[in-house]
Amino acid sequence: MTALYDADLGNNQLSGSLPKSLAKLTQTRLLFLDHNKVQGSIPIQLGHLPKIEYLYLSHNELTGELPMDLLSQLSTIVDLRLNKNALTGTVPPEIESLHRLEFLSLANNQLNGQLPDVFDRLH
Repeated sequence: MTALYDADLGNNQLSGSLPKSLAKLTQTRLLFLDHNKVQGSIPIQLGHLPKIEYLYLSHNELTGELPMDLLSQLSTIVDLRLNKNALTGTVPPEIESLHRLEFLSLANNQLNGQLPDVFDRLH
């Protein structure tokens, strides 16, 4: 099913880890999996979604660091919501490469360190 354009699975009781096979959704521009019970780390394969504009993974039980490889590949992302998880580590500088990004939510995680210079390009 590679021709799925929009997938809204938010506000359910979905659990388990994010399947790496999500990378096969090469036409998907909207993927909502927020407000579920999804666990584990964010697979870098999500960076292989060449048309993704809206990615909502907030309000889950995701752990681990923000994958740098994933962030640097999301060139079409406009809205990225990863808030209310258990993500750790720093906000990677690769976030600066997301030139189309208009909305970013990382609140209510366990992130630390310095903020990247991405905020310098905003006006």
